[in-house]
Amino acid sequence: MIDKKEILKNEYYANMYYFGTLRRVPCTKQENMQYQAILKSGGMLPKGVFQHPNKNSEFFVLCGDDFTESERIEFIMYKQLRTLYTIKNCLVFFTVMAIIGMVLGLIAAIS
Repeated sequence: MIDKKEILKNEYYANMYYFGTLRRVPCTKQENMQYQAILKSGGMLPKGVFQHPNKNSEFFVLCGDDFTESERIEFIMYKQLRTLYTIKNCLVFFTVMAIIGMVLGLIAAIS
């Protein structure tokens, strides 16, 4: 049975992969067959080896980039900055659309 700590660790790795600080390195065909045999016999995968969520017959290892702590923080801050620019651009777009709508409504009301 998987304990809470293992579940949290898997979620932590999933988030690191999602945000780009880890990358998946696929296992070879021989390793895939070996890991499938381990799972069929009811065993646990070795530490650091994960089963592909959509393809049950494929496995991968998560490898981290060699970021220092400050580089990782800077990387995340740049991602946040990119998100803020996207939000700003959306706000500008919808504000302009609202102003155009008001002007067209005013023109239609006057005519």
